[in-house]
Amino acid sequence: SSRRRHTRFRNVTGVQTCALPISGTLSLNGKARPVRLDFSLATTGDSAKVKGTASLQRTAFGVGTGEFASTDALADAVGVNFAFSAKRQP
Repeated sequence: SSRRRHTRFRNVTGVQTCALPISGTLSLNGKARPVRLDFSLATTGDSAKVKGTASLQRTAFGVGTGEFASTDALADAVGVNFAFSAKRQP
């Protein structure tokens, strides 16, 4: 299952934080592959901030064809960084 419950939070001056890896399936370009995300979550009251990273192989998802299919000029490994904020709705 791609869901994992994490209960170890650290409280620093009213901010609850945790960092954990999670695995799931990413569908991209018609191909589904397992991907691991490493991310951190910080919550304060009704607000949350998430940031994280993932690494994937572009050719596993059929990205880069024709002259870009070779990994000689364009690396296969792609780093993905993300960050977002959320606020609980009343």
